[in-house]
Amino acid sequence: MPARIGAVAPERILVTHLDHTPDLLGLSGDPRLTRPAVVSVRGWQLLVADPVARLRSLAALDSYAAAVGWRDEPTDGPPFRTGAVGCLNDDLSAGLLGLPPDARPAVAPVGQVDFGVYEWAIAIDPDGRGWVVAERDQTAALRSWIASAPRAGIPSRPPPRNARLGLARRDHGSAVARILEWIAAGDLYQANLTLQVAVSWTASAQLLAARLWQATPGASHAAMMVLDRRTAVVSASPETFLRTHGDLVVTRPVKGTRRREEDPVLDERRADELRGSDKDHAEHVMIVDLERNDLGRACEPGSVRVADYAALEAHPTVWHLTSTVRGRMRNDVGLAALVAATFPSGSVTGTPKRMAVARTALLEPVRRGVYCGAMGVVAPGMVDLSVAIRTAVVHQGMASYGTGGGIVADSDPDQEFAEAMDKAAAFYTATGASPP
Repeated sequence: MPARIGAVAPERILVTHLDHTPDLLGLSGDPRLTRPAVVSVRGWQLLVADPVARLRSLAALDSYAAAVGWRDEPTDGPPFRTGAVGCLNDDLSAGLLGLPPDARPAVAPVGQVDFGVYEWAIAIDPDGRGWVVAERDQTAALRSWIASAPRAGIPSRPPPRNARLGLARRDHGSAVARILEWIAAGDLYQANLTLQVAVSWTASAQLLAARLWQATPGASHAAMMVLDRRTAVVSASPETFLRTHGDLVVTRPVKGTRRREEDPVLDERRADELRGSDKDHAEHVMIVDLERNDLGRACEPGSVRVADYAALEAHPTVWHLTSTVRGRMRNDVGLAALVAATFPSGSVTGTPKRMAVARTALLEPVRRGVYCGAMGVVAPGMVDLSVAIRTAVVHQGMASYGTGGGIVADSDPDQEFAEAMDKAAAFYTATGASPP
């Protein structure tokens, strides 16, 4: 579909004290917009709103992707002219893995697949320049709207509040012990155990997103999606689930964590601990092998390769180990087949995947929802989806944030709980909550 791209003065849509994070969140709070979303895509920040359709099944998403040419070679310029933006709920995994429907309660009523189809975007490129991406007859109206929009500020410090754990520390320790029994029995090699951290939150999802992104600058998959009048999802994920470029597909599993320290000497010591940790490398290699196998189900034989294996990656609150797994998709693979081969990401399940998902469902009191699912964009020439970790759901006055980690044979329950809390540090900062 042809699109007109016109420059927009970036100072109208940037908040300088956010260190050049676009003030697209401020714009997204305009009551005239329906179902707004802000997403990071390949270094760009995009605001979309007013969807012309909604896709609520994997089959519908697959048909849309085929119709717009998701496997075509991408064009230059903004990565979005028209496309679908939304999320895959972790609930989708039961059907894909041949497991019975999950009867546990949900954090929020989010469908298994929920994407909106959008025909315009406001975009910030990697150099901080602003653009309107729209049909010719929409461009003038959008430019006028941006020019009249008030600048949004962010209160410097949220009021203090208490956090509540969905799985108490003692119960978390018991769950780790149970997983260790299953590993010893040969049922599992690794399982990813998660819990929810919940706080009272009556402010907007936009404010939570701004604060979470302040606490995690540079998150490669920052996203905020308003799903309906009661529910929104906010994410600062560092992990790529699926990213395509023509026939090429990439996933970047994250496995292995140490918290950051303010003291540079201690911080480097933490990084060295992670580099030299047999336990973390065991976690990592299992998941990389799982991801290679998953991609192999959708790719040409012999095309799947691992690059930058177990690279150390610095984030504001934690160190991570990451690897890049890439392959060339077979000609007969559609988006639904690619998702069926890979969802959910092995980094949030464990291995064997089906058994790990079934067993952790016995230990976690609520369904994960969007957390551990995927969020992102399906558009002409690309799919770009994150693993929805470092993700909160805002629903009916509460913000619920998922956190967790991989359990292997030599896991220590206390250390596993500490790691889960380290991963929630940015959420505590963003909400003003005190760790329980």
